This record gives sequence, C-alpha cells and structure tokens, in this order.
Amino acid sequence: MPLKPYPSAAFTNHDDDSNSSDCVLGSYGSSLSLRGATLDDDDQSALENTSRPSSPFHVLKPQDVLPIEAARTRILDIVVDHFIAENVIEVPETSGLNTNDRVNKRKKQDIRYEGDPMFALPLMYIANLYETLVTEIDARLASLTGFRHKTIGLSLEAAGGLYRKLTQKFPKKGTCSFRRRELATSHSSKTKFPELVVHEEKRVRFVVINGLVIIERPKNMTAEDAEWFIRLTGRSEVAISSRDYKFYSPRHKYRRITQPALAEDDNSPLVCSSGFRPPNEPTSPAKFCDECGSPYLRATSKFCSECGTKRLGM
Repeated sequence: MPLKPYPSAAFTNHDDDSNSSDCVLGSYGSSLSLRGATLDDDDQSALENTSRPSSPFHVLKPQDVLPIEAARTRILDIVVDHFIAENVIEVPETSGLNTNDRVNKRKKQDIRYEGDPMFALPLMYIANLYETLVTEIDARLASLTGFRHKTIGLSLEAAGGLYRKLTQKFPKKGTCSFRRRELATSHSSKTKFPELVVHEEKRVRFVVINGLVIIERPKNMTAEDAEWFIRLTGRSEVAISSRDYKFYSPRHKYRRITQPALAEDDNSPLVCSSGFRPPNEPTSPAKFCDECGSPYLRATSKFCSECGTKRLGM
C-alpha cells in the first residue's frame, strides 16, 4: 500500500521543509523496523497501553458519555457480551426415576445444557476486569468539563450492576444453566488460580462460575462499539491482558445507610434518644446476595444458598 504524502500545511514552523520530511520518513522507517521484533503478549500489551494514540479519533468528547446513565449500561453490556464467552455441554437424559418424584423429574428435564465444569471463571476476575476499565474511563472523564466527579461505573451489587447482569445472562436454572461454586484455599485452587491464593490470607474463599471464560481479544464487536470503547478507555485497540483481571482484590461488603441531615447540635434529645431510628435507615435485610446477586430463598436466610456469603442485615 503506497504511503500517502503529508500535506504541505502540516510543516509550517521552519523554512527547511525537506529536513522535516526526512525526519518524518525516518521515524516512520524506525517504526517499521520494530515490527520485526518479537514481544511477549504482556509486554506488547503494556507497550500499546503506555503509548496512547494522539489521533483525533481517540479523543473523548462529552457526547460520547451523554447521557451518563446510557453510557454506564453500554460499557457494562460490552464487558459481559464481548469479553466473556460460554462453554456448555449437553446434560444426559435422566432415566429410572421414581414416578412419585414428578417435580424433581420435571426440573431435571428442563435443564438441557449446562456450563462445562472444565471451564471455571472466578467471579472476582470478572469484577476486576470491569473495575479496571471503569478506572481508566473515569481518569479520562476527569479531563472533561463537568465530569470531574462523575463515574462510568455502577455498583457491583446494584439492581443494574455487574452481578445482576451476570445472573440474567448466565442463569443458575433453566434450559441452559451455569452453576456457581465456592472454592477455598487448596492445592487444586492454588494450581488453577494462583493469583487468588495470597500468603497474607490464611484461608481464601471465592466463587467460580462453570462454563465461562474471559476473551482478551473479542472478534464480534461492531465497529461502532469498538471505536467507542477505544475512545473511552484510551487504549490502542479492543483488547485486554491478564494483568487487567488476574489479581486478588477482596471486596468487603458493608450495608450502605444514608445518614439524614440532623440538627447541628449532636446533644439534642432527638439524636440522643435511644429509641430514635433515622427515617432512611433500612429496616429489612438485603433481598439479594452482594457477592453473586442471587435472591435469598427465605426471609430468614442468614447465608446465600449459592455462594455461602453471609447475608447483610441479619
């Protein structure tokens, strides 16, 4: 493919245009010589991410993230739809069941496919990837007027957050199910997920989802979504590396309580009264698990039936 000549208007600072042209062509030739060198995947990704493109096509504009609610949903959809792939296997037919166990038989026949247990993706990896991209985007949002204190991210356990999105796309029950399992520190977990077993923690527990894998270079993304992703993150291409998600990041869940605006006098009878309850304080325990997004089976459940996480507010 022949090189397109640079327009003369691009060189306007000095009299010697030929020297400038030689300089440009020389640096272009140097960049071509680098293509012959071989780099590891991680080193190549680090090189691409540190040299941010200065092309105007990569400049983030306010209209790219307006309205902010739609942008939050869109980036979450991109992560779940394009960076996570599924591997399913067909469930064998059940036979020899007792005729009195009709309910159990009906439930088993409804599940025709399930996530392949040979592929197990830690939920922490998915959350790490999402929060890594959100951090990169927020850093670029801060340079826009009026977006300094805005964030593109949603709370992981929110109604429209990552955990609920994963539960909707990869359900635990139905014609195609993806089982959740809780793993603890063991020889097997150290071999499969060494990043999640740290020496500072005596015993680490984490949830994995059967049948899911992370795709570091998605291929089926539309051109519009790909360009939007590059503008938001500042990356040179639609790609991630293992350093974006393969690390241990404990997330301690605390129930958020909105403090009401009370009188300035902290010694007032209203504040000191033992029977006083702020009007915005939740009076019932959480309905969904903060770790995996699963609904609690009973109002009195103290632990999640899927991942075993202790219920908040109990």
